Amino acid sequence: MIRASSYVNSFFRHRARRNPNAQLRNLSVDGKDGVSEAEGSGSIGGERVSQDISRRNYTEMAKIVATITREKPRWEQTLVSDFPSFNFADPLFFRELVATQNNVLLSLRFFQWLCTNHDCTPDPISSNMLFEALLDAKAVRAAKMVRDIAGFIPDSASLEQYVKCLCGVGFIEEAIEVYFQLKEAGIRISIVACNSILSGCLKAGKTELLFEFYQEMIKAGTASDANTETVGCLIQAFCDSGQVARGYELLNQFLKTGLDPGNPTYNKLIAGFCQAKNYASMSEVLHTMIARNHLPTIYTYQEIINGLCKNEECLEAYRVFNDLKDRGYAPDRVMYTTMIHGLCEMGSFGEARKLWFEMMDKGMQPNAYTYNTMLHGSLKSGDFERACELYNEMCNKGYGTTTVTCNKIISELCSRGKSDEAFEVFKKMSETGIQADAITYNSLIRGFCKEGKVDERMNLLNELVAQDPQPSVSLYELLIIKSCKDGDFEAAKRLLGDMSSKGLHPNAYTYDTMLHGSLKSGDFEHVRELYNETCNKGYGTTTATCNKIISELCSRGKSDEASEMFKKMSETGIKADAITYNSLIRGFCKEGKVGKSMNLLNELVAQGLQPSASSYASLIIQLCQNGDAESAKRLWGDMVSKGIEPHANLREHLISGLCKQGRATEGMDRLMGMLENKIKPKKAAFEDLAECLIQSERFDDCLLVLYIMRKMGYVIKRDVCHSVLSRPCLK
Repeated sequence: MIRASSYVNSFFRHRARRNPNAQLRNLSVDGKDGVSEAEGSGSIGGERVSQDISRRNYTEMAKIVATITREKPRWEQTLVSDFPSFNFADPLFFRELVATQNNVLLSLRFFQWLCTNHDCTPDPISSNMLFEALLDAKAVRAAKMVRDIAGFIPDSASLEQYVKCLCGVGFIEEAIEVYFQLKEAGIRISIVACNSILSGCLKAGKTELLFEFYQEMIKAGTASDANTETVGCLIQAFCDSGQVARGYELLNQFLKTGLDPGNPTYNKLIAGFCQAKNYASMSEVLHTMIARNHLPTIYTYQEIINGLCKNEECLEAYRVFNDLKDRGYAPDRVMYTTMIHGLCEMGSFGEARKLWFEMMDKGMQPNAYTYNTMLHGSLKSGDFERACELYNEMCNKGYGTTTVTCNKIISELCSRGKSDEAFEVFKKMSETGIQADAITYNSLIRGFCKEGKVDERMNLLNELVAQDPQPSVSLYELLIIKSCKDGDFEAAKRLLGDMSSKGLHPNAYTYDTMLHGSLKSGDFEHVRELYNETCNKGYGTTTATCNKIISELCSRGKSDEASEMFKKMSETGIKADAITYNSLIRGFCKEGKVGKSMNLLNELVAQGLQPSASSYASLIIQLCQNGDAESAKRLWGDMVSKGIEPHANLREHLISGLCKQGRATEGMDRLMGMLENKIKPKKAAFEDLAECLIQSERFDDCLLVLYIMRKMGYVIKRDVCHSVLSRPCLK
């Protein structure tokens, strides 16, 4: 029935038993003249006369010393000098003092002074007397100290009382040690003391130790004296350890022996079966209870309703609640609050409000827990106005709400753009002694961020930083994002540094946000630092961020560095897109690295990506400038075949490139094509073509080009006119 003992005996028996007489000095009982009682008389009758005289003297002296120790603040410093010939270490005197003093703590103080200043320990009888007095005063810690200092073994009655007192203050292991001391001395400890140990184990949550100690009780034969308190402790232990069925089995076993533990045990089993959703067994216990003439109390039904509500059986709980009222039971405030909470959790806010007003109509004022229950229900139902009314009503009545409730109100206010009102709730929390936590600060800071209140959010952050727990990574991330959006990149950098100094590790998104902010601010050196830090920590940044960095590097004429980053993207699993390639192509073209640009273009096309018009343009222009008009023409054709419309200036660059190679006819065709498409060429294109036609001695075509040029409003240069007119004449 009960689990076997595993360590109770061994837990204590490893300690060496102390000899109570070891290290004790036998104290003499000196008379007034300094002669001991043993020496003062040669006969038994003489000893008795001497002891009676001494006792009378000690009684008078005890009264004097008791008054001194009670009224004189630092009596320890002067007591010996005030009575130099008196032997304060005499056991008879100490016993008289303990009996005379009404304050056992003053006796304890004298005991400590005696041990410290006279290098002695009172005899076992005196020690036991003080020990018992301390136990009667429930000063168990002081009694334990006296026992440890004196090293004596109290009598069995005192030890039993000591066991009860130890259990009362949670010293369960010490109580079990005393139990074994009594057992080894051949003393059978009473069931009352054993029940104290069982009850103490329950209070301390040590159910395993309880079962093992009960096994020891069985071995010692003490379990045969088990009473209803013993049974109640065992069943509660089974319920507390989640073994309600075994607790019920044990109840039935003890009921057969005539031991009925009463209502508290039945209620515990009912609550346990409700929690386990074993409603059939719960009903059995209830019927057994009634059959044993134990009428269920309102507390019994409270356990049933509470268990049903916790297991989301609120409709059944509500049926039981209403049935109770119909049968004449008067639910108390606790039961009303439990039922209101269950209905709110179920979403039946209308029924919950009915019970709220019904409870008040019956003269039961809601307490703080009831208010909090209704407040949570109002928030859950979306009735925020009602929640605010309840909150203000609570504050006016002096009820303290919870941090969780305040956090929900603050969060809701902030989501509605009412951060100032949320801040008022925050201030009221401090005034009413409700501790704000990280969630409180996070909600407020997010609210202030949403409304762009920079100073307020930073002040709150500084306040949070000074407390514990520290701000979360997500909160820092929010502030960094907001600072970057506001253009305050220095503040964002400080926040990032603050995170690192506090041992908080920014995530990939935080780094990405900072990279974007630094790029936007033009702080490219910080961009490099952040990017390298991101890579070293194994965080993968985004393609968009890498594209921005590559574009910035290319615009600064650092295409090789951009190319290295392009390679690192591939190594870290970041996929390059058309923007990546196009940025690099333009960057290489800008630095005249046409071969690298062409290789990237081919790679781009091979991956099924579309080159941009600007990439084609950059390559065509660079090829034309390099005099490679043939390659430029091929790219032009490729561009047109992909449906990409060339810009007008690109046509002009191609005309200029063709003219540089003396290909006047092709240049003339390109120009006429532009005119047919009603695209107005720039002046430079006309001039380059005219010069090429002159060099080719095609003067008629040249005059035609100049005529069109003049007609379009361009002024013809004097040297061009001179060349056209002089060449034929020279011939």
